[in-house]
Amino acid sequence: MRTKQFLAPQMPSNSILEPVKGNITDDVGTTYICVGGRVGGTGTDWDATWIYNSYPPSEAETLTLEFIVSGTPAGLSCVVELQESIPDLVSPIIRIS
Repeated sequence: MRTKQFLAPQMPSNSILEPVKGNITDDVGTTYICVGGRVGGTGTDWDATWIYNSYPPSEAETLTLEFIVSGTPAGLSCVVELQESIPDLVSPIIRIS
């Protein structure tokens, strides 16, 4: 008996959001490594999440998120000012959604 295999259709967001990545830096030179992420959506409600290993040290005053599309900087960034010291966490992970 022969069985047919069916592949689930790709969400429309995959082709749009998959090439988009983020690069995080801070003002004290911490290394942030993207350790995972996902994209999803069906047409008008899209979502991308990236998870980074490392956490800003207490000396850091700003985080900068720069967007990269297909390996090329997009020229768009977001600067976050850290106004209070960040408590030590058990898991040094940053999640950006």
